Amino acid sequence: MTVRVRHPAKRGDLKAYVSLAGDQTLSGDITFSGAIVLTGSLELTEGSAAAPAVQFGTGADGIYGSANNISFTTNGVQRAFMNSTWTLTNSNSAGGAIRNETASATNPTLIPWKVDHDTGIGNNGGLDQLSLIAGGLEGIRITESAAAITVDINGQLNVAADDTKLTLGASGELELYHTAVGNTVINHTPATGFLVFTEGGIGKLELNFTSNYVAIRDGWGLRIQDAADVDIFETTHNGTDVLADFNSAARFYRFNSLTDSVRIETGATLKIGETSAANPDNAGYGQIWVKNTTPCQLWYTDDAGTDTQIV
Repeated sequence: MTVRVRHPAKRGDLKAYVSLAGDQTLSGDITFSGAIVLTGSLELTEGSAAAPAVQFGTGADGIYGSANNISFTTNGVQRAFMNSTWTLTNSNSAGGAIRNETASATNPTLIPWKVDHDTGIGNNGGLDQLSLIAGGLEGIRITESAAAITVDINGQLNVAADDTKLTLGASGELELYHTAVGNTVINHTPATGFLVFTEGGIGKLELNFTSNYVAIRDGWGLRIQDAADVDIFETTHNGTDVLADFNSAARFYRFNSLTDSVRIETGATLKIGETSAANPDNAGYGQIWVKNTTPCQLWYTDDAGTDTQIV
């Protein structure tokens, strides 16, 4: 081993030169003034947290080795260490760590609680990606692309606090996408003022905040139920029967059998538009309709197709 000592202000000037052949053992404290250049290796005893092998200042701070670990100590207390498993870990039993492994979407290398090795932050194997992992499963993936952030959630999102809310900016768009069917489930675009619920890529229920209406489309019905899930009011659309469909040529109203199937209050009238003939027969149902004569006439047609003029 060769030890050279140079003046700290004049690093090119050799102040002292010590040449030691073979292994040498130095005991006690050795003080050098200036820089030290080693050619070969320097072997130190392991030391301890209270007396680290490499000491700084008063000797209570430094670096020491023990049981294949390299440990860092301050004020005589071990604070962190490194070994073949951990790139760096906190000495606190509930502290965090950095694992010396390959990160993936199921294997985190940044561990907030070192006793839980499979929970932390990993990477899906691409640039600009973070994986939030719990129990070896990727729960949330954050990806940046073209200056836009995408957050993918695998599992169930629970909003536990009463005052928790999702707030969108003035130009923010909310879209829930179902990858299994490849369609948007819910979409809200501030520019249109619509909140649309879709099925199979087709809008079924639309809340229009601009024109203040609710639209039900494409064969969906509407049910208003009580606390026991019993229908109070229901609309149906099965291709032939429509309740209050004002865009259909056939306007059909159906009422369940209650004490009063249809009740018209005092002072009200019932208006029936005129037509040339009754609709096709339906077994078990009769039809009351107004024939388009001048003046118009009130007719009844039974389920056998027999027409009878009433007035």
